[in-house]
Amino acid sequence: MNRPVFLLESLVLAAFGAVASVVVGAMAAGVLSFANIDLPFSVQLFLMSDTCELSELPSVLAGAIALIALVTAAHALAHRNFRLHT
Repeated sequence: MNRPVFLLESLVLAAFGAVASVVVGAMAAGVLSFANIDLPFSVQLFLMSDTCELSELPSVLAGAIALIALVTAAHALAHRNFRLHT
């Protein structure tokens, strides 16, 4: 059985996919924050701000990468161990 290779492949793919998603999301948040978008009055009351500012915290981004990789690895391990044999 090549279980470690299967698990390693799922971890590597999940990590690369999560890193790519975090990079694209952080760039989008940076662009939207830099655009300094004026908000309608109703949204200003909801956000308690007259502009839309998004912040990216590195610790939160790293936690998201780790969580995605761990959940993907757990799914791969469960799928490998509990696969129905037909």
